[in-house]
Amino acid sequence: MAANRFELTTLLPVAIPDAAPPPTAGLPPIADGLRAEAVEVLAAIDAVPAGGCIASDCDGTIWAGDVGDELVRLAEAHPHLFPGVRVDALAYFERMERDYIGGCLESASLTRTLAEPEVRAALFDWLDRRLAPRLWLVEGLRAATERGVRVVAVSASARLAVEVGLRRCGLAGHCEVIGVDPTPTGFVAPVPIGAGKVAALQRIGVGRVDVALGDSRWDGPLLCAAERGLLLRPGSQASDVHLSAVALRG
Repeated sequence: MAANRFELTTLLPVAIPDAAPPPTAGLPPIADGLRAEAVEVLAAIDAVPAGGCIASDCDGTIWAGDVGDELVRLAEAHPHLFPGVRVDALAYFERMERDYIGGCLESASLTRTLAEPEVRAALFDWLDRRLAPRLWLVEGLRAATERGVRVVAVSASARLAVEVGLRRCGLAGHCEVIGVDPTPTGFVAPVPIGAGKVAALQRIGVGRVDVALGDSRWDGPLLCAAERGLLLRPGSQASDVHLSAVALRG
């Protein structure tokens, strides 16, 4: 994949966040800048030909919220689903502030030993109240797969949690999934955090990414490796989550 600069599609705060915070209630009406951003991203997606590839971050990009954070909250609220694991959500969020990579791995490690079907069901219900998919982006990515574009969701959250999030927003079966996968003694390499996202794409045979989408500086290597990398306003800072692609294209 040839290195390329990534484009800042909207004006973000000076400090680009490491990761999107949880969704907030009472978001204001969508601003013209956000609408323009969505239109630009959809145009880039629509321009990818059949056989091309789109790689997208998930947390803060495809949806407002963070499935890794929610996995930790679920484990603290329902410890019976995670036998033998003691979770302190406050300590986890404090760690995320000072050690983002370590925090991501800590969250993903919760999927190392668990009753998977039960946890998937519980997490799906949990996310139903806490995840806000960007409708227009979900529709755009689904339409891309239907015309033969390869779409890969690549995330620094646990793969299991990402899969549940994609099912929650209607993208399950429409894209390949790369997330953090724990092993009995560590994690599957390359771990898809920062530059590891590019390496993880290469591991599954992606040689060229036409469009890459992300929302934070941790997505920088992914965006720079694509022919066109687009940095979106984090989903939790935007109010475009309920806009449809049809309305935006119209």
